[in-house]
Amino acid sequence: MSYLISIAIGIVLNALVLALLPFVRYKNFGACLQVSALTALISTLTVPLEFVVEKFAGFFLMWVPIFGPLAMLVGLILLGAILSVAALFTADQIVEDFEIATVSQTVLAAFILSVASGVAKFFIGL
Repeated sequence: MSYLISIAIGIVLNALVLALLPFVRYKNFGACLQVSALTALISTLTVPLEFVVEKFAGFFLMWVPIFGPLAMLVGLILLGAILSVAALFTADQIVEDFEIATVSQTVLAAFILSVASGVAKFFIGL
């Protein structure tokens, strides 16, 4: 149950961050909530890809022990960044009352959301 509560809090916090970004245009706060919820849903569908990256890093660790953990870290960071941007872009296209004008602003918004999520996890333990 606490996992569901943390997801709900994360969705609301991400919606608040999106609402505060100056380059995000939205009709009402509900549009930000919809984009945040869709982004969270799309992100949960990427768990199998994270599994593949972890297995690849484990295989790489067998052959090059020094670079295995680094490969896993870099792979997960890149995968997370690419999938965050893709999820936010997809949610932006689906929700009618929400718009981020350019792809570079979408990348910046995804980065800001990940930083805000990390800060929230640090301070309130999400």
